[in-house]
Amino acid sequence: MKKTTLFWALVLGSVILFSSCFSTPKFNVGDISADQGATVNFIGWVIIKKWNNIDIYDDLYDDKSIWSSNGKTQLTVPPGNNSFVFDIIFFLGRDAYKYTNIELQYNLLPGRKYDVGNTAKSLGFGRVALSIEIYDVTNEKELLKEWKLRDDSQTR
Repeated sequence: MKKTTLFWALVLGSVILFSSCFSTPKFNVGDISADQGATVNFIGWVIIKKWNNIDIYDDLYDDKSIWSSNGKTQLTVPPGNNSFVFDIIFFLGRDAYKYTNIELQYNLLPGRKYDVGNTAKSLGFGRVALSIEIYDVTNEKELLKEWKLRDDSQTR
């Protein structure tokens, strides 16, 4: 009886601990509804620092470990021209490529859902191509724009 109780207490404690560690950091500017604003999901190893020159780092990550989220950060922002400053890490095989203070600017439409992701491609012989993309995912996934951070395709 004692072993069973202890087991379930450990399971319950683990679930509570890990569910808080792997939650999605979210930020909503002025409690905008999804219909009025634009929802932007940053996917991967991304740390959002600023939105439209406003520091939102503390609001997003609070006391959470920034690397323990589920690889997704969600922002709901007003439509129109928006600017995001973030750090990003690309993983390719055993290598990691970190870029800091990347600024992405895009005109977001109301009621739309966007994913911001990254692509890392090996071009062989130590050459890589790294990019950030924004997709409209409201209905179907549609690539809207790509920003190349590194492209070694022309080097030999």
